[in-house]
Amino acid sequence: MKVLVPTDFSTTAASGLHYALSFVANYGNGHIHVLHTIEKEADLAAAQTQLDAFCAIDTPAGITITRNITVGDYNEAIGQEAEAQQCALIIMATKGAHGIQKLVGSHAMKVVSSSNIPHIITQREVYDDEVLDRIAVPITLEREDKKILNAVAAIAKPLGAAVLLIYEDDSDEFLGATIARNLNYAKSFLRNAGVHTQAIDVGHDLSFDEAIIKYAAAHQCDLIATVNHHNDGILNLFGANFDQNLLENSAHIPILTVDARNHEHVNDIFMTTR
Repeated sequence: MKVLVPTDFSTTAASGLHYALSFVANYGNGHIHVLHTIEKEADLAAAQTQLDAFCAIDTPAGITITRNITVGDYNEAIGQEAEAQQCALIIMATKGAHGIQKLVGSHAMKVVSSSNIPHIITQREVYDDEVLDRIAVPITLEREDKKILNAVAAIAKPLGAAVLLIYEDDSDEFLGATIARNLNYAKSFLRNAGVHTQAIDVGHDLSFDEAIIKYAAAHQCDLIATVNHHNDGILNLFGANFDQNLLENSAHIPILTVDARNHEHVNDIFMTTR
């Protein structure tokens, strides 16, 4: 398992590195590549000193840390470096969206939108003995949602982690049938990948994003997995920012996400994707 961790040397970035260490330790060994981006070459020497200090932490046996500094745009550099280093995941911490970011999107969401590599976004400190053994996956009407299943299976199978499929049944015959098809597909895909699944209907007492957070917390899920639907997605219409609400979730559950637009288009959840 090789992951990329971007840093600006803040305490939030340090939390992201701490989480990455805990996450990779679940697999027994791995590689963490830490990236810092500067705007101009003149800042290189100072940045190198800070980066060396940032990475000077105790690491569990079997885990290595490498580092690099690039010059350019922060958002674009992260995805480009992750691809160049052949990282399976990008892991970063966020404080969530505040003030004007509520209107234009958090920095984390911008980074997610710039790469086709799965991201894990976390808000909180973790402890070295945390074990990843349960992942929540919302099942929606969005046809792009299938794209998260490969990442979920790749993370869950080696650990024997279970997947909780969270859905909201619909009384409308067509919509209900669509949810049922997507749910059955997800069950089949994950079971064929050797991952245990459990499905739960959360009803309609809460908004769907609130219900996901509530039930994921109640079932002690370690991740919530979803795609980035963008503002024009069904769940982000009418001012209800589903994606941002999950990233900022009050239970502080890390979010595994991929960007829908950076993947091959699909017309139906039954179609294959890359």
